Amino acid sequence: MNSNFASMGKKSSSSASGSRRSLIAKRTACNRPPVPKPAPWLVFQYGNDKKYHAFYNPCEPNNKTCTKFIRELSGNIYWQKPCHQGWLVILDLDQADCFMWNPVSLKSVKLPNLLQWVMNYYFIDCVLNLPMSNNVSRSTVYFLLKHQLTSEILLLYSQPGAKQWRSMCLDEYYEDLNNCSVRCLHYLKGKLYVFCRSLWQLEIELKHGRHYNDQTLSIRRFQVKGCPVLQHAAGSTCSLKSYQVESFDDIFQVNISYSIKNLNKPGAPATVVQVQRLDLSLMAWVEVKSLGDDVLFIGGENNASCSAADMALKRGCVFYTAPEDKSLNIFEPEDDGITVIFPFSKLPTPWFSGDWIMIPTLTRRTGGRKRTENLLGGDGKEGDCEITQLAEKVNKTCLGDSYVEFTTVYSMDCQFLGVSESFMKRFRYDIILQCPGWGGLVYQIGPRLVFQIENQ
Repeated sequence: MNSNFASMGKKSSSSASGSRRSLIAKRTACNRPPVPKPAPWLVFQYGNDKKYHAFYNPCEPNNKTCTKFIRELSGNIYWQKPCHQGWLVILDLDQADCFMWNPVSLKSVKLPNLLQWVMNYYFIDCVLNLPMSNNVSRSTVYFLLKHQLTSEILLLYSQPGAKQWRSMCLDEYYEDLNNCSVRCLHYLKGKLYVFCRSLWQLEIELKHGRHYNDQTLSIRRFQVKGCPVLQHAAGSTCSLKSYQVESFDDIFQVNISYSIKNLNKPGAPATVVQVQRLDLSLMAWVEVKSLGDDVLFIGGENNASCSAADMALKRGCVFYTAPEDKSLNIFEPEDDGITVIFPFSKLPTPWFSGDWIMIPTLTRRTGGRKRTENLLGGDGKEGDCEITQLAEKVNKTCLGDSYVEFTTVYSMDCQFLGVSESFMKRFRYDIILQCPGWGGLVYQIGPRLVFQIENQ
């Protein structure tokens, strides 16, 4: 009797796995997400209504990008954090439909409609609380909203299968604070955190009743001491942008300062980049000069993190994109070095600021060792979709103690110059303009027109 049930269980599991692979196989290479990688994918949406997507992964050994049409993402907005375990929460603004989507299994889970709030509220942030067992039925989605007229701060939450959203107004926790502006929502070690642009933050503890869906929220307000932001170059005017990202057991804050006069120049990296970590024992932001094994990814709306060891990096660093810019910057806290690359130099217009999507590798134990299970079929290659060759990498620029005001890269169109692609690959060059932030020497290396002499 028991053996029969056991065999039935195995058949059921095998059938489910087969149907999942069948679902993925029905989608062509250009209509399914990229293959899982240890690092998240940088995504640029382009075309009318953000219909198409260009992907690049820092782990890509051949320096290529791929272009795709993925219907779940096309024209929609989405949220993803490290605590989502690979799932995305997606919102269709036209229909106000909301659903969870797994880019590996391609499974979708419907959530209640958000029409009641889409018209009148700003969607500040979203968090998916997913148990480590990956039991989707026990997950909870939280939205942080702000009313467009009254500035009411609202927390929406619901579970898969529920017919409506539940809400909680957070105004009473901010009513004594002037000009308090909520900025983001985090989930860390079983608790929600609401961060705003003041010293006061909210901690929300989740308490479950007899049934898992019987959920109550216990809220307390606490104060976090700020950390002085590094000063930019003397006499220059800068724009400071601050981002927060969850890591394995920490919350980091990345402050990026741009020179105003160079803010809209393609490829102009930041004047100053500073990384801080939230120390919950001190209740303070503490500046860090080393990220250890943490690699942070900063995008327009979604941030991510992963392990430096998994990416075959010796130490942690910060990958970030600039607003309305196609460049990708890599910052190393240990030496204040910034590397600039251009994965999408020929991206069609209109295009929109870059963001990150984590498509995690699934692992299983085989003989005591971890093995990656490829759910996408084949050999994990993108096939004909990998069509765009990356521009050459720019050598690392160390800003040092004097904080260079900006470093930019001038690229030349090989076809315009009449120089063959094979020649460009044989004779690599970097064309960099550097200006001092304050004091010191000026180093200028202008573009050179290069001609190859016959037989040399």
